[in-house]
Amino acid sequence: MIDIELANKEFSESMIIELQKAAEYSKSIKFKKVALDFKNNKILHSQIENLENVIYIIKIKDDCNVKAETICTAINGFKGDGNVNIKFPKVNNCAENSENKILYVGKSKGKIKGRFISHLTSNSPSVYGLHLEYWKNNPILNELELDLYYAQIDLNPEDNDYDILELLETALHKKYKPILGRSGH
Repeated sequence: MIDIELANKEFSESMIIELQKAAEYSKSIKFKKVALDFKNNKILHSQIENLENVIYIIKIKDDCNVKAETICTAINGFKGDGNVNIKFPKVNNCAENSENKILYVGKSKGKIKGRFISHLTSNSPSVYGLHLEYWKNNPILNELELDLYYAQIDLNPEDNDYDILELLETALHKKYKPILGRSGH
């Protein structure tokens, strides 16, 4: 017989352990910041590109005047264009996010360079990402100025089987409610 009650109990216990581990890691995480010049560069800074186990936030610079609602409208337009076969991220509730400057929250278990191919270019259209290269064609989005906040997480070998990065990413997503992207994937 299938025992969903037991399965739920065991799952809950394992999640408590994982959440406690993520909370311990979060105490020592320090984010670094670099400008993300998507208009001129299709690659990450060399000091970042080979980092692994990274959580990151892409943020609109404080003095940039491009609004969340404008970004949402543009991305929904890209998605609605039948001639564009690029997987753009989920558009979140822009009315709620009208003054939000957090564009996207993400993670990368492997080298971050691989993940950012779909964020900076349109070379991997079948992978969900920002595809910022495509944004340059929009005169308003071309005015965006972005910063990348990133933190490498030095996971203990015994924690590699846990979803620490995903839990940390989800916590950031819930706290900062990014304009684009989904939580818990």
